[in-house]
Amino acid sequence: MLKIGIIGVGRRSSVHIEGIEESGKAVITAICDIDEKVLNEVGDKLEIPPQRRFTDYKKLVDCTDVEAV
Repeated sequence: MLKIGIIGVGRRSSVHIEGIEESGKAVITAICDIDEKVLNEVGDKLEIPPQRRFTDYKKLVDCTDVEAV
């Protein structure tokens, strides 16, 4: 299972999130957004732990739980 990080989780990301979830070949392990409210809403929905919710994309890219962005 490929571990995916998503940068930008606003409204338009829902299409990508849905596709990743339906693929059966990848799992979303980390997310990033500059809007902390949106970041936490999506993080809660996707059950992403707070330590893998980032406001700085560089930290997401460096996360060892992410294989692709």
